[in-house]
Amino acid sequence: MFTIEIAGIPIAVDNHFSFVERQCEAFSSDKPALFAISALREKMPAESTPPSAYAESQSIYRQIAYAMNEYDGFLLHAAVISVDGRGVAFTSRSGTGKTTRVRMWKKAMGSRIRIVNGDKPILRFVDGTLFAFGTPWMGKENMGENTCVPLEYVCFLERGEEAALYKLQTKEVLRRLSGQILFPEVEENMSHFMDLLEKFVDQTKFFLLICNMDKEDPEQIWEALNTASAALRPGVQLLSQLT
Repeated sequence: MFTIEIAGIPIAVDNHFSFVERQCEAFSSDKPALFAISALREKMPAESTPPSAYAESQSIYRQIAYAMNEYDGFLLHAAVISVDGRGVAFTSRSGTGKTTRVRMWKKAMGSRIRIVNGDKPILRFVDGTLFAFGTPWMGKENMGENTCVPLEYVCFLERGEEAALYKLQTKEVLRRLSGQILFPEVEENMSHFMDLLEKFVDQTKFFLLICNMDKEDPEQIWEALNTASAALRPGVQLLSQLT
């Protein structure tokens, strides 16, 4: 057993394989754990027979994500970066371009960018502010670190012929979020989770980013995100054509 700290919460992990302890090394903690997670066989993916180190790792993180609801946190399938200390999340179906966007922004903006997590950050409200926290589960590219950033923007990604940015209506935000958030495992936790989701949508600015890596300019997108947030009300359609 070992202890890690994720999203400010110390967690004891009772593991069988050494892989997950090595994976979590940068998040190790000597603080007293607030709860414990055990890698139970029945919690592992059904196709993992016999159980593997990778299956144990995924099972442990899924249980951590469920438990985070009690501490005002939840899992978003996204890549999160910090731009000048302000958080931007890119979310989409796997293979749409989250990692590509992170690399493009890092290349274009250099030291202004910190990669918080490349795949499975925890979002958690702390004293009313929503933070995106890095976790040991960073995706196959292993991009991220043990840090956090206040989350301001979420960009849903789609591929297209022309790069463009749209500010989304709440109804469309909820539809798109439903496939990217891990919902509670048990019904009794759903009410609190829905309260968290409502706060998330109210406090965060959501956009649709049509992606074409040959025509995107991360600096221009960043400027457009900030301009839209200051000047436009929710529901505005086309914000800017990025050429």
